[in-house]
Amino acid sequence: MINIFNKSKINLNFEKMYDNSGTMQLKARIFEICLSGVFLLTEYTHGIENYYKIGKEIDCFSSVDEAINKIHYYLHNETERMKIAKAGHEKTFSYCTFEKEMMSFFTNVESFKIKKILCSR
Repeated sequence: MINIFNKSKINLNFEKMYDNSGTMQLKARIFEICLSGVFLLTEYTHGIENYYKIGKEIDCFSSVDEAINKIHYYLHNETERMKIAKAGHEKTFSYCTFEKEMMSFFTNVESFKIKKILCSR
């Protein structure tokens, strides 16, 4: 996949689940693309702004028309596209390390245990 990411000027990511539920979820693909150091244009999903500055580190679309307009824009604005890709890579690399992910995992497990204990009283 990384070879495909690296050969693409614009990497598109779609967040909808196609199981007729219409569910949107933040997927790991966003982080994989950004870690590759390439430009990401992703379908907007709630919560993405907790990880990235939209328009600065990645960009998003909410409709087909908006996606098409942004694709045309970024194909003609390489400097801005590359600047966003670099910022997205740096942001992702700053918090996607094995050590940080393990600390987050264990913190979440501990938090879950505490909530479970408190709720069972």
